[in-house]
Amino acid sequence: MELTEISPTTYELEKFLFFLGKLLAGLLYAAIILFVPSLIFWTISEEGEYKKLVMTQGIVLIILMLEKLTYIPLSLFLSLDWHSSPFSLGVLAQYIISHSWVVYFLGSISLFKVWIFYIQFKGLKSLTKQKNWLIWLVILLTNLFFWAITALLAYINFSSLI
Repeated sequence: MELTEISPTTYELEKFLFFLGKLLAGLLYAAIILFVPSLIFWTISEEGEYKKLVMTQGIVLIILMLEKLTYIPLSLFLSLDWHSSPFSLGVLAQYIISHSWVVYFLGSISLFKVWIFYIQFKGLKSLTKQKNWLIWLVILLTNLFFWAITALLAYINFSSLI
């Protein structure tokens, strides 16, 4: 369907539905970032400080929002996709590997994610009193899971499924 063929009312309705979908997706993204890793990290916690783990993830969410803000000028002025950000390994991956899932996966790993690792480690270290290797392992596996899901969602062409 082309925009010239629809009525102004239908056009405004579709804009509103797009806005509503983006709003719900943003709320779902924030909820997943706040609560799912906190729940995973809570499993190694001895004190049961779930609220404090959620607060640590709140800092992580702010860092992720900063990362998303860097995509705006990169997209507007340089026409770069998120996986081609100069702050990520996606640029390097595009020169080495042609498989798009791997490019998306490595594009998910950025300098901001290193910063997030540090915040999560410091938060878990002070809240759980666990051994360093266990904390690093849980953080690494949790983040690898989220990066793999991000790469999978970018790899799947949802418009062809509809």
